[in-house]
Amino acid sequence: MRARYGDHAVSRKMHRLLGTSGDKTSRHAYRQRWTVETVMPIAKRCWGEALSARTEATLHLQALLKGPVYNVHRLVRLGIYA
Repeated sequence: MRARYGDHAVSRKMHRLLGTSGDKTSRHAYRQRWTVETVMPIAKRCWGEALSARTEATLHLQALLKGPVYNVHRLVRLGIYA
């Protein structure tokens, strides 16, 4: 069964595995996942879900560039960078 977004059973299991006794690397990686799951829907709302590139190499490049573009977008909206 595939885990659904917000599935409490999966969250409880991950907390049990990584809460206090999990190794530091695994806890850090899972916490980064929370950040990604927060940022991705925001980026999709801003620029759409689809990529316009046609080759696999440019698909990867375009997907990777969405991160820095989102960061600059946030800095401009916050008035930190104009």
